[in-house]
Amino acid sequence: MKLRASPATRVFLLLFLAVLLASAAGLGWRLFTDDAPWSGRIIAAAVIAFVVPFCFVGARHALGPFRIDVDERGWRVRTRRLTRDVRWDELAAVVLAHSPAHAGTDGSAGTAVPTSRRGPGAPRLLLVPADGVDLGVEATGSSPVDGRPALELFALDDVVYGEVRFVRDLSALAGGRFHNRCAHLTRPPGATPLHRFPDRSAHLRLTRWLGLRETGVFLGWYVLVLALPLALTVLAARWDVLLGVLALLATAVATIAGTATVLSIFHGCRSLAAVPAMIDGRELLTGHGDAIARTDLHSERIRVTPGGARAGYGRASLLVTANDAGRPSPVLLLSDPRTGDPRDRDDLRALAAVLRDSPHGTGRDAARHLDALAAGAPPPRPRDPDDDLPASEDPVDLRGALAGMLRPLALGGCVATVAAAAALTYDAAPPIAAIFIVTASVLTGVWFIYTLICVRRLADAVLTPSTRATRPLEP
Repeated sequence: MKLRASPATRVFLLLFLAVLLASAAGLGWRLFTDDAPWSGRIIAAAVIAFVVPFCFVGARHALGPFRIDVDERGWRVRTRRLTRDVRWDELAAVVLAHSPAHAGTDGSAGTAVPTSRRGPGAPRLLLVPADGVDLGVEATGSSPVDGRPALELFALDDVVYGEVRFVRDLSALAGGRFHNRCAHLTRPPGATPLHRFPDRSAHLRLTRWLGLRETGVFLGWYVLVLALPLALTVLAARWDVLLGVLALLATAVATIAGTATVLSIFHGCRSLAAVPAMIDGRELLTGHGDAIARTDLHSERIRVTPGGARAGYGRASLLVTANDAGRPSPVLLLSDPRTGDPRDRDDLRALAAVLRDSPHGTGRDAARHLDALAAGAPPPRPRDPDDDLPASEDPVDLRGALAGMLRPLALGGCVATVAAAAALTYDAAPPIAAIFIVTASVLTGVWFIYTLICVRRLADAVLTPSTRATRPLEP
């Protein structure tokens, strides 16, 4: 295991600190060289006195060493807190747990609550030294297993390593020394995990397939839902202000409704693609972390829809459950949306075995559909251990990240369209132009934030291919 801090995070932090320091320097230069009042100079001095130490601490954090290698011999740790090699026999335990504030009053096992990886409640790794072993630094906490002194080495959000992969690889290396006290990373006893579907290569092809279709949908949305209604609103406003207001209201309603419809077309398919799933008794558990959904397979609402029957899901057969209004809600992909190929034969048979015992006829009908799908499924094939990791832990796709940079350009085109509408109505209908200006300003803020997200993803793909794509150790 090679644990590293995210280079992209360090680069972004250094850029932010550089901009902050340059801004403070420019403010100080202007106020102390111009004939500024003493009150302004005092305020500038206070700002600089805060910014400079803040930037120093931030740069120290960004440039500090963080290299941790784990293998069969032990740990090679190079961080600001600890710099030494630690053999396995020098450790009594290695514990993954939430901070006490997020794991109950005493941080003990059993009181841990599911939480996300990010934020203050992110799982942290604790090294518990064996008796008589001195790691050279003071303990920073206690083990939630037995209360012994422990050193917090890092939080999971400090390293570029998927949490499911981390638990799998570390448990293989540490053996009985490893204790996982994170509820959201613990499989329910007796649960049967299903294979990831589609697998990594098929999921990548599916993602690109969905991207092409989303591009076509976006072009249609831009012409029919945004550009054309805005053009009609501009013409109406230049003819008469009241008529322009009515047209603007109609355009707002149509744009909001059309946008919501467009966003929902492929969202469900993307969210179900490669979602982790397991069978726990009569329940199907889907999702990961603190977003696990439970579906009762013995419910009378369970159905199987044939391929192509659901818009936005391509040729996929789906396991669905009807909501209170009777509308089917997809729960699990049974075949590939792109090709229609069924998922793993063993998974289909395991689902059918549970549904076959359902007290409702709809469940038994679903079992027969699954048996028919399993009969046409290809035989099981050797699988890479990484094939069953969540899609969120796949290596960053550089091609996908580059294609993703087109989305800020498309959003920028939408902002420019609204700004053009404001310019065309500025003289004829100032109130309508003001609404367009406010809308364009809000969209500009959204565009800026979204652009930063896309640039960060591209930076991850460029700067961390070796750490994100490191092949894990097999158990």
